[in-house]
Amino acid sequence: MISRINIFTKNKREIFFQPKCFKSNQKVISVTRAFKILNYTRKLRYVEKKIDSYQFNDIAYRLISQHPHMKEIFTSWLKKENDFEELSKWKSLSIGNDLFPKSFPFKDKDGDSLYIETPNYLALPKSVEVMFCSSIEEVENATATVERASEEGFNVVGFDCEWSPYSHNEILSILQVSFNNKCFIIDCLYGDKKTTSNFINKLFSSKNLIKLGKNPYNDLNCLFKMYPEIDILSNPLRTICLTTLINNFNIASSNQPLNDIKSKNIFNIKFFNPNWKEIICKNKNQDINIDINDKRNISGQNEMDVTNYKSNFFKIQKQYKDDVKCFTDSVRGASFSSLCQLILGKSIDKSEQVSVWDKRPLRISQIRYAALDAEANRMIYNKLEKWGNILNVDVKKIALTCKSEKLKPSKTI
Repeated sequence: MISRINIFTKNKREIFFQPKCFKSNQKVISVTRAFKILNYTRKLRYVEKKIDSYQFNDIAYRLISQHPHMKEIFTSWLKKENDFEELSKWKSLSIGNDLFPKSFPFKDKDGDSLYIETPNYLALPKSVEVMFCSSIEEVENATATVERASEEGFNVVGFDCEWSPYSHNEILSILQVSFNNKCFIIDCLYGDKKTTSNFINKLFSSKNLIKLGKNPYNDLNCLFKMYPEIDILSNPLRTICLTTLINNFNIASSNQPLNDIKSKNIFNIKFFNPNWKEIICKNKNQDINIDINDKRNISGQNEMDVTNYKSNFFKIQKQYKDDVKCFTDSVRGASFSSLCQLILGKSIDKSEQVSVWDKRPLRISQIRYAALDAEANRMIYNKLEKWGNILNVDVKKIALTCKSEKLKPSKTI
């Protein structure tokens, strides 16, 4: 099982190794964008309190490494915020010549754990073993586990990808894959490319493994950009979108007694969660997004997204005469955190969404977030299966008949 010692020890052997392909592909963002992002994260840290000092320091270090003169501005902000503890750290900190350093000069949070439980947020189950795989041997072990699971028959795999938004061209960092109480976090950035390619090929070539993710199209596209030689990524087997599974479950024929007699529509989710409208709309504002290529002013980005979403949500409500169609369209646009709240009763803490994912080692909280992002897909599937047993709905059959995601032809050229 992964631990803080494990993370630091296993990365020590490669702390000074940084692939040439990574460095040559990274492009510095403009100083204007860097300033806006830093100012936005300052607001997240001190006004909205959505991120902590560990996350804030990481983001600042990544941006200031690209534009060293910004350190003076940053330290003046720390002084204004009366954050003298962090100010002291930064005053003694030397910024080197490496525009994209792999290791950061900050310690991880004392006493942090992969399995922290809080009243408001979903926790990673303690039964899930997390393995960070960067060496050839570690990735080969993960590949062998995938092959065994595929041979055993039907299995649901939760997956997701993370990439760092703090360079002009975003590059894939990790691929998270969770099944059978194991979560493999594959280091796509610093790991052996040939071994990692084989893992990805085996995973997405399996007919028995249902790959379940919130936005698999985006993840597949990101994977394909880094591994264009893997043909199966353009048309992967059994790779389905979580929202499709939820919507198909919602309208599946069942013995549910609360069907809408007027419209003759089935609404299975409403049977278990009658407050679905409030949940989907309320939890939209938990996502924190930073898009380097977004031309809007970052400082107002999140508020604008929430306002637009709520406006569109109520338009959808008026457009449809029945709630089932409203639910279908709303779920398609809902955040992953909202879907977790809807099905599992708790949302996901999205503060690590803006993390620097191309640093090594990752912080414990980053590992926790990445693992939960993959495992939560499986948790939702398992909850739908429990509900299906009550309603006499075959969730496995629904999953097997869901249309598999594939990249558009233009993406595979």
